[in-house]
Amino acid sequence: MFNKTEYLKFLKEFKTFTTKIDGPENGFAWDGPISIDSWKTMSPKIVFLAKETYGYLGCDCCPVIGDPDGWDASKFNHNIAKLAYGLFYFSNTGTAIKQFPPLRSIANELRDAYSKIAQIEIKKTSTDGSTKRSDDRVIREHSVRNAAYLARQLKMLYPDIVFCCGGVTYDSLVLDMKVFTPKHRGSEVELIDGTIVVNSYHPSASQFNINHIYGKIIKVLKKRV
Repeated sequence: MFNKTEYLKFLKEFKTFTTKIDGPENGFAWDGPISIDSWKTMSPKIVFLAKETYGYLGCDCCPVIGDPDGWDASKFNHNIAKLAYGLFYFSNTGTAIKQFPPLRSIANELRDAYSKIAQIEIKKTSTDGSTKRSDDRVIREHSVRNAAYLARQLKMLYPDIVFCCGGVTYDSLVLDMKVFTPKHRGSEVELIDGTIVVNSYHPSASQFNINHIYGKIIKVLKKRV
């Protein structure tokens, strides 16, 4: 069962670990559940595994916890909020969304859905400021280095769904963290030990098709129920 006190204590330990390597001048992503006080009772528990934080150089970053308005920050956040909205809708009604409404017509619903998810960044430090993006090689370096901590962080959240935002995050999950062992490595959506693992394009990529991946998840959710 999720324990807020233990989780925050763990993040402090994680920060100490990264500070010893990256130096105290770099920020740290205090990530995880946005609504940390209600995560224990959240259902389903949806965790998005992302590449890195984009906070300002030298500042502790708080891209997720306590910031439900973050849903409107980028195309990436728009899409994960819409996906979460669709999954919570199915959980509450037993019916899948056939077509997602226009973004602004469901802004309040997206804010609410986004507030119910968790997001984990593989690269916890923002060593290059808020604009430069790291390539996949750097992300994997941080994944290997942080693997034990990332695995602990994910397990502490007891996820029902883990959504990997791009191939490098899927590799991090199954090759470095080794939390899940897929029967069919590379499958888009797979039920592994009771958890749905999603291997998707990055939600801001041009190839990302929300209706396609949503439909795939719903099919597995129906079998899981």
